[in-house]
Amino acid sequence: SGTLEEDFTYSDGSKSRRVWNISKIDENRYRGTAADVVGEATGEARGNALQWRYVLAVPVDGETYHVNFDDWMYLMDEEVMLNKSDMSKFGIGLGEVIVSFRRRRS
Repeated sequence: SGTLEEDFTYSDGSKSRRVWNISKIDENRYRGTAADVVGEATGEARGNALQWRYVLAVPVDGETYHVNFDDWMYLMDEEVMLNKSDMSKFGIGLGEVIVSFRRRRS
């Protein structure tokens, strides 16, 4: 069990934060929750890769849309993880995002 804090800065200068609470189910499977996630996220790890699936509540112009995310995260070393996110709604691809994460030492 643990917490993952994500701080995002977008090209327009706006910022957001997501705090995940993650629990290990068994040797390779995980589940997680966050304030803007609908229900629970589920994940399965193999080697240096983790597939993480969830539905995100995305606010747009006063409306909230539920968007499916299929993330593949790859641990590159002890400090860096790359994440490729595919987004879809009703089975139709909406886009792809690639994000890099760096471990913050306290």
